[in-house]
Amino acid sequence: MPTEQIHEAINLLQSDIQELRVLPEEWDRLSVNRNGARQYKGVARRIVLQSQKIEELIKANVFRA
Repeated sequence: MPTEQIHEAINLLQSDIQELRVLPEEWDRLSVNRNGARQYKGVARRIVLQSQKIEELIKANVFRA
């Protein structure tokens, strides 16, 4: 069911956003090396990709001919 897919995708996006919200609390520890920077970039990239997936799901299910 398309609605379930969209809700699941939104839940995953919310989870990634929550993870990114927590990371600033660990900035001093994480920012001292490349692995910490990769962690931030990885979460940010997942947010972008998940947002794009949601957009694709909505387009596929709302704008059907």
